Amino acid sequence: MPVQLTGTAGLYENVDDSRGVYTIQMQVRNPLLGFLFGYRGGFTCTFPALSAGGVPKHLKPVREESRE
Repeated sequence: MPVQLTGTAGLYENVDDSRGVYTIQMQVRNPLLGFLFGYRGGFTCTFPALSAGGVPKHLKPVREESRE
């Protein structure tokens, strides 16, 4: 692909503890044209409490391996 037709994406994620939100920003830039498009925003999420049995089997990956 010629350089004029390419773009580079940059993705930045962070946690804003003072506001209690996760933030995200994405930009696509072209070497000649500069900024092409992007977005930024924030979101919150809740983490469900686990039962004594841990993560339910249907939510686990197909394969797991232990690493040190």
